[in-house]
Amino acid sequence: MKFFSLILAISALAISHSSYCQAFIAAASNVPGNTPAWVEKTDGTVLEGTIQSSVMMNGALRSIRLKDAEGVNYKLKADEVAFIKVKPGVLGKLDMMVEKSSSLAEMAQTNFDEIIDREWIYYEQILSPGKNPKPLLLQKVNPGFDERIKVYNDPNAAETGSLMSGDVTLTGGEDRSYIAVNEKGEAFYIRKASYDKKIRELLSDCPYLLSKYEGQKMRFNDLAQHVYIYNTMCR
Repeated sequence: MKFFSLILAISALAISHSSYCQAFIAAASNVPGNTPAWVEKTDGTVLEGTIQSSVMMNGALRSIRLKDAEGVNYKLKADEVAFIKVKPGVLGKLDMMVEKSSSLAEMAQTNFDEIIDREWIYYEQILSPGKNPKPLLLQKVNPGFDERIKVYNDPNAAETGSLMSGDVTLTGGEDRSYIAVNEKGEAFYIRKASYDKKIRELLSDCPYLLSKYEGQKMRFNDLAQHVYIYNTMCR
């Protein structure tokens, strides 16, 4: 009964938030235990097994414990991991659904439906932007339209209010900044406060995109749409 009530509550939130929710996948507040995972270490070793536990701080994955099919346990720190894909579980999929954007859905309904229904959450190691880059294991929030620009949750992003149930974030709030990585591997912040100027600089090699928004301000809430256009129409 409690679970049924939760589903109804989430459905209502999805409808009420649809006017402003961004199209990116909501960053998971934790990695569910006892879920299948596939891990590639920085040395190229590949591990498959089940997540036993994880440590996440401010949206950055710090460590995981993985048990493989033979019962061998591995404890991995973030700087040892290049890539992880993990099953999201029910609450993780609800997170994704609440973030669905009608504007992107209208542009590419099939693509977006595939993203929402996907089987995995993806974490990748990147170097943080700035003069003193540090390795971060972050969730990619634009799987499916990430050919040229990959976008990740910013561990230091300020959010609007979100709905919590115990230790699990149900709606994820609305992020005010992201970390993006271009084809050259360069990382940079995309922030709401300076969005119009910054996004035009970053995507300046796409005349189609800039002409589409000529004479109008490019809004941070449309970031997913801008990234989608850049990744699919600016080759």
